[in-house]
Amino acid sequence: MRKTCVFISGTNCTGKTTLAKELLQQCGGIDHTDEWNTYCGDGKTCFGGKYSMERRYGGIDGFNQTKCLEQVVANGLKNCEVVICEGMYLHTFGLNLTNAMFQADRHLLVFLYAPTQTIHSRLIERSGKGVTNKAVISKQHNCARAAQKWQSIGVPVLTFDTSQISVEDEARIIIAKINELCGDNLTETTLKT
Repeated sequence: MRKTCVFISGTNCTGKTTLAKELLQQCGGIDHTDEWNTYCGDGKTCFGGKYSMERRYGGIDGFNQTKCLEQVVANGLKNCEVVICEGMYLHTFGLNLTNAMFQADRHLLVFLYAPTQTIHSRLIERSGKGVTNKAVISKQHNCARAAQKWQSIGVPVLTFDTSQISVEDEARIIIAKINELCGDNLTETTLKT
């Protein structure tokens, strides 16, 4: 059985958690969680970190570090074929991330971005504050550079401008790519949507 690790990266308000929740739904919803992962109803997929449909955030950011990412991925792959990790801490390329990614046989990086004005509008909607410093845009540039590095070592990269595509379409494209990597269908729901 091939094991696959997927990272979803992007700066603030690019839709990482929104995408993760859509993927969770398309993979059968939340079945249960443990201290490291959230498991989907399809029995094949899990997400790094804890999620609930009521909480705005979830994922790797709940660990507040990347040191444990290798353990998160290894634990998920013991129980599932696919582990998906998303969060602000995946905006770079380094030892903690590569050690985690290469716990799996197959790999995928999803890089989400949006124009500055879109991020600004989303931040105002979310917190009442727009882009007040260069950190958000700097992180978007870091994500883009990291995506190039992942691609240079052979990791497939899917890039989405989230101002131009629906989250449902993002999820369908990602599931199709995971199915291609795994050589089979990730979920039955994929066939129905």
